[in-house]
Parts: sequence; structure tokens; C-alpha cells
Amino acid sequence: MKSTSIFVLFFVVAVAFCAVGTVKKPLLDVANMPVNYPNCVPDEYGTPSIPCPGPPKKADSEWPCVRYVDLCNMRIDCPNGEDESVQLCFYHNAVRKAHIQRLYQRIDNLRGL
Repeated sequence: MKSTSIFVLFFVVAVAFCAVGTVKKPLLDVANMPVNYPNCVPDEYGTPSIPCPGPPKKADSEWPCVRYVDLCNMRIDCPNGEDESVQLCFYHNAVRKAHIQRLYQRIDNLRGL
């Protein structure tokens, strides 16, 4: 019983030190991790690009970008192939379909249908 209360006391003190930031090296110190933020610029035709979902294969290389029109086109454009993943394409295709339906509705409204 006494060893359990000592353990609980030790645990509470350890959590308190972590909470106030007095621990020198926290276990998950992500603030000091190097990150190459993506800088995706449109191509020469003005087609927008977005960052690939996954990091680059080499840690020192720039984060890759993919043109928005190249997402879910059954061709791997990102280094790790995430631009063709089932999860991303499920969402992307649903959004794309909704945009196309809105465009058709606007065209019909312009035609007076």
C-alpha cells in the first residue's frame, strides 16, 4: 500500500513538472524539428499547385507540389504516390463532382432553364 502511494506521488510530481515546462527535454519536442514548408507556385499557365500530402523522400529536399488538376488522375505525381490514395481521391472526386454540378446549375440559370 505504501509503495503504491509513493508511485502515485512520484507520478503526480512528474506530471506537474511537465505541465509547467521545467523538463529540459520533453519526449515529443516537435518545435525543434526541421521542416521545409512548401512553396507551391502556379505553373506558366496559372494552374494552381498544392503540396503533396506526404513529405519528400529525402529530408533535405523541398516539399513536392502537385498541380490541382493532376490529383486523382490515375498517374502518380507525388513522390510517395499519395495523390492517388483512395482516401484523398474519395474526398477530391466528391468535391469535384459538387463543383461540376454547381457549374451546370449556373449554366442552366443563364440559359433560363
